[in-house]
Amino acid sequence: MRIQLTAIFFLFLFAGPAQAACGSAANARVPGSAALEKLADEIDAGKHDRLLSLIVERGGDTLVERYFQKSFKTVYEENYKTPPSRPLDGDTPLPVQSVTKSVIALLMGAAIEKGFVKGLDQKISEFFPDYKEQFENDPKKASLTIEHLLSMSGGMKWNEWGPYNAENDAMIMYKSPDWVDFILKKPMLQSENPGDKFYYNGG
Repeated sequence: MRIQLTAIFFLFLFAGPAQAACGSAANARVPGSAALEKLADEIDAGKHDRLLSLIVERGGDTLVERYFQKSFKTVYEENYKTPPSRPLDGDTPLPVQSVTKSVIALLMGAAIEKGFVKGLDQKISEFFPDYKEQFENDPKKASLTIEHLLSMSGGMKWNEWGPYNAENDAMIMYKSPDWVDFILKKPMLQSENPGDKFYYNGG
C-alpha cells in the first residue's frame, strides 16, 4: 500500500450574491466551517485512517489547519521503524510522494509557457550537467526527455510495485545520500525504448 503521508483538501465554497465579497468576514458566513472542524475531530480520534493533516483554504484565508499526531506516529514508525523525533506541524518535512506528481506537471507546463523550459521533448541531461557521465555512457538514457519522465515511460529498471521493503527501489533511494545519482545510475531496460511503455517510477 502506498504511503499516505498527508491529505490537503482544497475546497471552493460558493456563497450567495450577498456573500460574494472576499475576506475573513465573508468566510465567516460560509457554511461548512463547523463541518470541517468535526471532520478534523474525527480524524484526530482515528475514525479516518492514515491522514496526517487537514488544511482548507478559501480566498486566501485558512478555514482549518490541523495536524494529527497519533496518525503521524503510526505511519512514521511503520516506515522508518523508529518514533518521530519531533511533533508534526506545518514545518515538518514529509515525503508526499504521488501528491507531488501533479504539482510538478503543472509547474512544468508553466515553465514551458514562460520559456524557462524549451518543451516536453527537451533532454533531461541538459538539467543535470554534474551527472553527464551517466548519459554519455548510455545512448538510451541520453535520449530521455521531460515527457518520458512525466508519463513514466522512461524505461529505467525500477522496482516499486509491491511492498515497501528493503528490495523496493523507492525505499533504497530514500536512504541514499544522493537521490539524483541513485536514479540516474539505474540501468535502462534493454527490451524497451524510452516512450514505449508505462513503468511506475517514484524516482
